[in-house]
Amino acid sequence: MEARAHDHGPRNTRRPLFTCRASTGSRYRANRASCVFYDAASYALVKTLDFGANADTDNMRYDPVSRRIYVGYGDGARGALAVVDAVAMERLEEFKLGSHPESFQLERDGSRIFVNLPDQESIGVIDQKTGAVTKWKIPGHTNAHALALDEAGHRLFAASLQPGRLTVLDTQSGRVVATLPCILGVDDLWFDPTRKRIYAPGAGAIDVFQQVGPDQYATLARVQVGVGAGSTSFHLKTRTQDSLFMSWPNMLPQGGSEVILFYVDD
Repeated sequence: MEARAHDHGPRNTRRPLFTCRASTGSRYRANRASCVFYDAASYALVKTLDFGANADTDNMRYDPVSRRIYVGYGDGARGALAVVDAVAMERLEEFKLGSHPESFQLERDGSRIFVNLPDQESIGVIDQKTGAVTKWKIPGHTNAHALALDEAGHRLFAASLQPGRLTVLDTQSGRVVATLPCILGVDDLWFDPTRKRIYAPGAGAIDVFQQVGPDQYATLARVQVGVGAGSTSFHLKTRTQDSLFMSWPNMLPQGGSEVILFYVDD
């Protein structure tokens, strides 16, 4: 599993490209996991931070303001969120979580980090200022991996793999305010703040939900794609377009994969 980010730092400085990976095929580093830094211009390897054996570093976020990288890793009591200085390329601290962290979201205007902890049927809430970790228990929240945040509206969205379910929480209280059925196998989740929509790419389709009100949600559409599509997606908003990219692995008759582009419309 691999996650990537790019530091668009000041001009005339080295702008690192960093990736977290779980390596299982190396003769010399079997089952090692690491955060790897490359030079974004030359792609030359700059530095590797080793997270140890079976660390499962499969989720990463980058904060361009603090220029810190957040890496989810570890199982059981070892589960944690590590903080890495992207400039110095050194680990700073970590927040112990008690189980493997799946997707997590950072507040932009606050100090909290929301983390999916399916092994504990919980959402973990990290306060970066105090280091305190609070857990919101959600019965049945055992295989929810994807997470998206509506920070301005104080709503958090989590999607379960199977049975497919979208869960909406109040980020001020941890209260579940809505649940809706959704496509199976959702492994990415995106909130569109302009249109007040949630995009949930899953097993061969994309479910689109409309936020009618803070506690009211409606299924807007199910966009059929094809069997096998949906393991990875990326929502991109630019000045000229708003689009959703979705992977369709191993679907070509001659072998190979496709990336499908969907334009988001009103």
